[in-house]
Amino acid sequence: MTKKIYPFVIILLTVTSSSFAQWAGSTTTANPIYRDGNVGIGTTTPQAPLNVVTTGDEIAVFKNTTATNSRIVVVNTVGQVNLGIGAANPHPYVWSATNKFYIGDDGPSPTFFVKGMNAGFVGIGTTDPWTPLTVVSNNNFVAHFQSTGSNNSAISVSNAIGQVNLGIGAATPHPYIWSNTNNLFIGSDGAPTVFINGMTGGNVGIGTTTPQAKLAVNGDIFAKKIKVTLAGWPDYVFDNKYKLPSLTDIEKFIKQYKHLPNVPSAEEVKKDGIDLGENQATLLKKIEELTLYVIEQNKKLEAQQRQLESLKKQVQKSK
Repeated sequence: MTKKIYPFVIILLTVTSSSFAQWAGSTTTANPIYRDGNVGIGTTTPQAPLNVVTTGDEIAVFKNTTATNSRIVVVNTVGQVNLGIGAANPHPYVWSATNKFYIGDDGPSPTFFVKGMNAGFVGIGTTDPWTPLTVVSNNNFVAHFQSTGSNNSAISVSNAIGQVNLGIGAATPHPYIWSNTNNLFIGSDGAPTVFINGMTGGNVGIGTTTPQAKLAVNGDIFAKKIKVTLAGWPDYVFDNKYKLPSLTDIEKFIKQYKHLPNVPSAEEVKKDGIDLGENQATLLKKIEELTLYVIEQNKKLEAQQRQLESLKKQVQKSK
């Protein structure tokens, strides 16, 4: 009986050792499946516990036909995801820690970081995001947005009531661009430096939020050149038809109103300001009128001088 068992044992060992060396594939499998500590699909030299090699676009497909929240879980010895993608160096990785998620190389500086799996913060170029999206870069350009299908592209930033509230930089006071209905502000989050009242044909205020003109400045303006276009320049003063006011009438007006005719009073300027173009035209008009007065006075002086010369000659002849 013992002699008959030996051949069966030898056959069983042979089959068992052969099964550890190779699992035969099905009739539709192009390559066999090998198991030698590692499992290879499509390869006879698996380099990991499961090594899949294929020439197709899809390496593996996982499908759950009953659950809607299916997932594939890859964990290391401390329960963290550590999933390498590709074989380049530095290695691109997807990995995790407690309530955190990283995408990048396997070093200390991932490109993409998610802090908090429930309403957390996302960091690009930083592992310490302090806002829902924090981007840190050592390049000149921090972010680039481009629409290839529209010539009227826009980036919309709005708060809970639909207003723009965009902070720029981290200086104190904080520079901001913000808005409310049909208005735009640029400056600190307290008193803006630039204010635009109306998005269509509106007014711009610098240092004021109540501009009453296309440009209103509450403060000094320094400029090397200011050009004002104006119609009605007072060259008409030199026209022969122009009636030059008499100095007597001007004197009466000054005594009564304490300023020149057609010139705004101090109270009017204090209340309403002054129109630079109109003021320059008024001053030029007064200069031109003054020039005519001087010319007239000069003619009178010349006439008087001639009379004096004539009287001198008559006196000399009478001697």
